[in-house]
Amino acid sequence: MLFTLGIGSSMSQIETILTVFKDKFPSLREKKGYLALGVCVIFFLLGLPLTTNAFHSIKKNNDKIPTTQH
Repeated sequence: MLFTLGIGSSMSQIETILTVFKDKFPSLREKKGYLALGVCVIFFLLGLPLTTNAFHSIKKNNDKIPTTQH
């Protein structure tokens, strides 16, 4: 059940991004398959560091950035 929930959430995110790109760039409407493949590959590459030890160094560097307090 958790797997299908994750897949459903991912599909809605991808469809939202595809719709934005197709509305902004009408010439991409004919290349819907390539656009979907590109978005999925970009999401995969952005998520890859989160599954490796590189995430710890990214998180450690992010913790050093000062934040503004209101």
